[in-house]
Amino acid sequence: MSRPGGRPRPDSRFHPGGGFEPAAYATDFAGPSVRTATPHPAYAELLTHVQQARRRRHGTLGDPAATRAAVLRLVDEAEPPLRVFLGDGPLATATAEYRTRLDTWRSWEPLSVEAHGKR
Repeated sequence: MSRPGGRPRPDSRFHPGGGFEPAAYATDFAGPSVRTATPHPAYAELLTHVQQARRRRHGTLGDPAATRAAVLRLVDEAEPPLRVFLGDGPLATATAEYRTRLDTWRSWEPLSVEAHGKR
């Protein structure tokens, strides 16, 4: 299959740059099975800030079992996306980040055009 412009569409199932962009899931990844060093008291405030930011960023944790059907559906798609977000938080995070980037790029567009030079 080709995309507009005649370029072939990479198959995300095999393309090294493709893949899933998962949200935070309710696994034991950071749970009781993980061994960590005792936090140093000097970093207590920073650690609290990081944990609060993580909770705000991820919201509720996704259910890994619920992901199975979605992944199988993607695998069976004739034209799956190159990348896909899984969960209810990543799209909002990416949207906010790209909005910030676009605003920055727009504000610097006159300089960018100036750097192009005259023909």
